[in-house]
Amino acid sequence: MKQIQKILDADRMAVAMFRAAKLGDGAALAALEQQVQPEDADALAAAQYRLLAHTVDASRRLEARGQYDAMAGLGAILDAYQAAIEKTENQLRSWRGEAA
Repeated sequence: MKQIQKILDADRMAVAMFRAAKLGDGAALAALEQQVQPEDADALAAAQYRLLAHTVDASRRLEARGQYDAMAGLGAILDAYQAAIEKTENQLRSWRGEAA
């Protein structure tokens, strides 16, 4: 389960970085980058790739339905991805017998 938590932590960081980039907040993005430990760089790169692939896929589905607005769409996609991370973390806590 520690490996799953490491993946979720990397995913959470990737979402935070995408949000900072979306907002054009270079200072926040730089601060987030400073938090990344060298041993976590590969996990973060993989998380960023997963998030980018998810974003492209979701954007295409929204666009096909005529529902895509670039910035609002990205915010909604990031919100959904963040909710999935939190749901998975809650499930891990449940398996470990911890309070959510």
